[in-house]
Amino acid sequence: MTTLPTSPAVPLAPPRPAVAPPVAAGAAIDPIKLLKRHKWLLLGAAAAGALIGAAANFALEQVYPLWKPIAVFRCNAPIEQVGQTGAMMNAEEMNRFMQTQIKVMTSDRVLGAVVDDPRLRDQAKRWCDRFRRKDPGTGELIFNNARALRILSDDVVSRPYPNTSLLELSYSHRYKEDATIIVGLVKEKYMAELARQGQGQLDERTRSIREALARVDREVSDLQNKRKTMIENERIESIDEKVGAAQNRLQQLEQRRVEIVQDLTGAISQRAAMTGALSNPRDFPFDDDVKQEADRDPVVMDMRNRISNMKAELSAMRDKGQTQEHREYKAMVARIAGAEANLQEITIEAQQRIFNSQLERLNKAIGSLTAQEAKLTVEANEARQRLIALNRLSAELADIARQIDNLLKTKADQNARLQDIISVSQLASFNRVEVYQPETIPTELSFPKLKFMIPLGILLSVGLVGAFVVVREIADQRIKGPADINLVPRARLLGWVPDAEDDPEGKGAPETAFRDRPRGLVAESYRQLRTAFLKRIEPGGHKVILVLSGTPGAGSTSVVANLALALAAADRRVLVIDSNLRRPTMHRVFGLQESPGLADVLTEGKPFETAVQKTSTPGVDFLSAGTKELRIVERLAARAKGDIIAGAKEAYDVVLIDVAPAVVAGDGLTLAQRADATMLVVRAMADKRGMVGRIASELSNIRSEFLGVIVNGVRASSGGYLRGNIRAAAEYAKAE
Repeated sequence: MTTLPTSPAVPLAPPRPAVAPPVAAGAAIDPIKLLKRHKWLLLGAAAAGALIGAAANFALEQVYPLWKPIAVFRCNAPIEQVGQTGAMMNAEEMNRFMQTQIKVMTSDRVLGAVVDDPRLRDQAKRWCDRFRRKDPGTGELIFNNARALRILSDDVVSRPYPNTSLLELSYSHRYKEDATIIVGLVKEKYMAELARQGQGQLDERTRSIREALARVDREVSDLQNKRKTMIENERIESIDEKVGAAQNRLQQLEQRRVEIVQDLTGAISQRAAMTGALSNPRDFPFDDDVKQEADRDPVVMDMRNRISNMKAELSAMRDKGQTQEHREYKAMVARIAGAEANLQEITIEAQQRIFNSQLERLNKAIGSLTAQEAKLTVEANEARQRLIALNRLSAELADIARQIDNLLKTKADQNARLQDIISVSQLASFNRVEVYQPETIPTELSFPKLKFMIPLGILLSVGLVGAFVVVREIADQRIKGPADINLVPRARLLGWVPDAEDDPEGKGAPETAFRDRPRGLVAESYRQLRTAFLKRIEPGGHKVILVLSGTPGAGSTSVVANLALALAAADRRVLVIDSNLRRPTMHRVFGLQESPGLADVLTEGKPFETAVQKTSTPGVDFLSAGTKELRIVERLAARAKGDIIAGAKEAYDVVLIDVAPAVVAGDGLTLAQRADATMLVVRAMADKRGMVGRIASELSNIRSEFLGVIVNGVRASSGGYLRGNIRAAAEYAKAE
């Protein structure tokens, strides 16, 4: 018995953050893988489609050929005057115009005119024959215009050439001459319709211009009458002379008023000064004019003469020898002093009297100046108002003149525009559409064409075969062989095992086919699986591998047992753990006891090494499910399970864990968290791709690495390359 070292428990690793949703049955198909799988079938379908297209082209040329005569029209930008190359139009406006012309070209008005034209029945007789019927009453042939119009409406085609201003008009028919006649008539009726529409537009535009001209003439006449009335009311012949005279009159009045205001201002200032002197006339220094006038006053002059006479008498006294002490001398001096004082009083009184007279005259002058200033102000205001009125009248007359000039210019422009429209209407491009290329009898079939029929045949053939393949794959979701794994998203093939019934070594227990029939086909397939298995686990150092089946009967127990035997044959120490606590069978495969085992270690804490059993194959040890009463599924997630796995990794090269199928229990996903890697076992012709895709997606989203899918029970009858491979391997084994 191998002694297993103990080690710390390995905790559960956290799962990956997201688990992919279940994969629907129809979604479990990778289109790229499906294409690669059936590429030769699709290539064969393409070759067959090319032959079918060529044959169909030849047959249609004989049975139903179509000829398509074409007439091409060019759409132009609108022309407003002769010599203009055309106004600028953006792409949207041109496209809208071209779409309108397409509708006009295929309208009932145009096509109805074609049907009503007698030339259609005379020149396109074979086309018209199908629309003729006999009148039951008269026996005469009657042409069904309504039916012919309906056929033309359906079959006459008009379309624009991309990125150009060209329109194409075409009609396809088996008789090329009749088709050409029809295209020519449609072209003719369409151009006639354009001419009719153009004439209507011309009439409308010229009528609006003539109405505008008449309106301008009326407005000019009204303005001229208004100007005449204004001049007559003012009785003027020249408004400019009136304005000049009014300006001169106002200027003179303003100048005279300014002079008077200046005089008035000076007089008022002088009066203010003189009025202030009245309060103290003796201290007021009268000006020289007042003093001189006072000196000429008779009273003052008389007093001054008397004083002069007294001074002469005094001088005579001095000459006589009288002294100043003489009584008469003193009396004369006193008389002279009194006279001089009296003279001063008389002079001041005269000056005051003269000053008052001047002040009175000044007040009268101020009054007169004030009256003159007021009169001039009134006259200036009247002159100003007159000038304003004249200026307003002049402005109104000038505005009327400008309006008349503008209206006359507008009239000239409208006349020029009218002449341009008349001239443009005579141009060939007036209607904006011209025939760029007339119709001709075609020399080449429009249908069928080999360059189109062959691709069409290929497309139809490949499409039908591809649809059949897809429908078959969707309808039959079973895994029929290893190649079907490549159709499942997120799944990859690890290996496959043939059905034991196809083994030439005979039938036996499939669980020990490697040991019991080492030269058989099944044993050889496990050798190949071992190689792929080791290639996957060794780079990552994986030891603990969980083997999970999708459904009961998929054969995970058989795969675990045979893979363990194959690994032991390659000198690997292998421990097989039967973790299927619901329905364990591995102990019967190895012929060992059911207990003690895993349940005993997990539940009762038995030593791990005491529960491990040796098998008859060296290098392969086995840990059974354990005592039935102690098999508690929840224990698989216990800490003790981690201790077992950790110990097994130390003692063995590979630990293979068998577990209950995924569709009946969730034990596999629980244990996958503790394993280093996982494998999924499915049975051919039993398990479906949707289930495989869902489980593969779940296993890819947990901590352990998903190694791939093993397809078990593959039969040679499934066809394809497997049939040849299995038969070749069987024959080679027999030859040995």
